[in-house]
Amino acid sequence: MVLVHRIPAGCTFDSHPLGEEAYVAVLPKGHPLLSDGAALRLEDLASEGWIRFRRTSLLDDYLTRLLANTGLTPYTVARASQISTAVRLVTQGLGVTVVPASAIPEGFEELACPLLPSLTEPVLVGVRRDPGLAETAMLDHLHEQNWRGTGLLCQPATV
Repeated sequence: MVLVHRIPAGCTFDSHPLGEEAYVAVLPKGHPLLSDGAALRLEDLASEGWIRFRRTSLLDDYLTRLLANTGLTPYTVARASQISTAVRLVTQGLGVTVVPASAIPEGFEELACPLLPSLTEPVLVGVRRDPGLAETAMLDHLHEQNWRGTGLLCQPATV
């Protein structure tokens, strides 16, 4: 079983769409763009220093294409290999970043702003053609989850 944005070519798993992963901007606490909680456009972040990801990562590839399509060339102030590291660099005031909403580390949700237009990627689960009971139960559980929008940022943690 794999949870991905795209099933790789040649993979023999059955693909099950779960929804879409929303991307959000993450800004340092006290940033003026955080004050009203409104959704942001990428253009609103163009003059900010950006914390990006390793050049070989799928996330940086997605952001590179996205920025190229919008004609933006923001200044990269740092690169991180982990989303949690990028968010923590934002909290230190180094810059801003754009990440999947579900990857915001617990306790940092208030630093996330939705984007307009909404940036999303499909969330797919790949399962063997003849899944076992555990895989089937996990697939059922995954179908019950919130895979749409940024609503998961507002959900309280459950233990």
